[in-house]
Amino acid sequence: MIDEVIIDSSVWIHTLRSKNKSSLSLRVNDLILEDKAVMLPMIRMELLGGTKSVKEFKRLDSRLSGLRNFDISENIWKIATQWAFEFRQNGYTIPNGDLLIAASAKFHNLNLMHADKHFDMISEYIDLQMENVSNYL
Repeated sequence: MIDEVIIDSSVWIHTLRSKNKSSLSLRVNDLILEDKAVMLPMIRMELLGGTKSVKEFKRLDSRLSGLRNFDISENIWKIATQWAFEFRQNGYTIPNGDLLIAASAKFHNLNLMHADKHFDMISEYIDLQMENVSNYL
C-alpha cells in the first residue's frame, strides 16, 4: 500500500491560492498533518520560483521546509531520460520536469497527486500510482 504522496505543483498552486477551504485543500492539509506529503526539488523550485515577493518566498519556503524531501538521484535522472527518449520516439513531447516527477514517484513507489494532463499521458504507458484531482479544481 502506498501511503506517501508527491503533491505536484498543479495541486499546490490551487490549494495555496484558494481563499476558501475546498475539499482538495483539506485533503492536502491532512496529508501534511499525517506526514504523508512528499516534496521534490523540482516541485519546490516551481512553487518558490512563482512567488511574487521576498516576503512570499520566505513564507512559502518556511512552510515547505517542514515536508519530507526526496532527492532526485542519478537513477531517477536515468529513468526520466529513457522515458523522454521513448516518448519522443513515439511522437509525444512531455516536459522534462514532469518526467522527473513521475520517475521519482515510480522509483520511490509513491502516489502522485496532480491536475496536469501530462501525467495522464505518462500513465498510459508507465505503470504509476496517480490521482488526477482536476475535478476538484
